[in-house]
Amino acid sequence: MPTSSAATGSDGSETGEPGSGDFPTSTDAQPPTGTDSDSSTGTATTTDDDGDTDTEDEPYCSNGVIDPGEECDDGLENSSDGACTLSCTKATCGDGLLWTGHETCDDGNDDNSDACVVGCVPASCGDGYLFVGAEECEPGEIDDNGEYACSMTCMWSPLVAAPRLVFLSSVMFYGDLSVHEPSLGDYSLSDFPDGGKTGVLLA
Repeated sequence: MPTSSAATGSDGSETGEPGSGDFPTSTDAQPPTGTDSDSSTGTATTTDDDGDTDTEDEPYCSNGVIDPGEECDDGLENSSDGACTLSCTKATCGDGLLWTGHETCDDGNDDNSDACVVGCVPASCGDGYLFVGAEECEPGEIDDNGEYACSMTCMWSPLVAAPRLVFLSSVMFYGDLSVHEPSLGDYSLSDFPDGGKTGVLLA
């Protein structure tokens, strides 16, 4: 068995401290084990019981790998105007980001009464959505009183009577489209198979 001797002072007395026998005078500190992470580089450093270290990439957006919780990850191609955003979500209409080549507007909401409507396209007259503050109506609509119709510029326009039909003919027409011909007597256009439409019809 190893032995140890006590150290002696200058006068030969024991000092109570161990001498330089078979025991080491100091011990080496053991390296800690565990994992340290560096969030700034997205890496994790692991130290095992033997003091060996291993560095691995931690999951993070823009590393080019679709990690848990991510919809996409195009690495350095991630952008605010691309198919995969800087937060690793897929670009969609209504996310408030303008996807180049696919959207012409994106105001971040689903309100179809403003300048950007469903499909992320600008509001326009005739699209079926009333652009509040810019349009009064949509073409084809008639107001509740039946007095106004919506024009092709999305503005109310007074309804007008149907145009009068004017016939150019060698015979006399009455206001009710009946005809008086001395040799034939009175008759109406409906008395003839072709409706009696002689001459030119003007609108």
